Amino acid sequence: MPGNFSFLIPGKLAGCAQPGRFSDLRSDLSGLSRQGIGVIVSLTETPLDPAAIRDYDFLSLHLPVADYTPPSRTQIRRFVEFTHQCITDGRAVVVHCTAGMGRTGTMLACFLVSQGMSASDAVLTVRQARPGSIETAEQERCILDFARTVKKKKKR
Repeated sequence: MPGNFSFLIPGKLAGCAQPGRFSDLRSDLSGLSRQGIGVIVSLTETPLDPAAIRDYDFLSLHLPVADYTPPSRTQIRRFVEFTHQCITDGRAVVVHCTAGMGRTGTMLACFLVSQGMSASDAVLTVRQARPGSIETAEQERCILDFARTVKKKKKR
């Protein structure tokens, strides 16, 4: 099982460190599959081995984000739309970066915002479930900016 694995939304959305970082990639993928995960979103600059992902029948999305930086608005939108569709289709999603903290926590919080949670509550919820998540002030601002965008769209 990948390091730092935990569900944020039980049975639907989880975060973890990069599969294969601390142990064998295929062993980690097998562990994710046993947890009911059907989709992997990679935020690392280098994607996971596509052949290994196919061997375990995972859907995948690669959105490369540099370490300690926030994702772009386009990446957040793509992540939220993709994750929402996968969950709607009954496929549990795991998102990872290298350690499963900064970039992963930022995306998880943005997903919660997209579901109606305030930015501050989303950050708190992610940090309670996954201590140490959302590592930089830029990542926090990114979540706040995304929340403002969501709020503007709802007003229209």
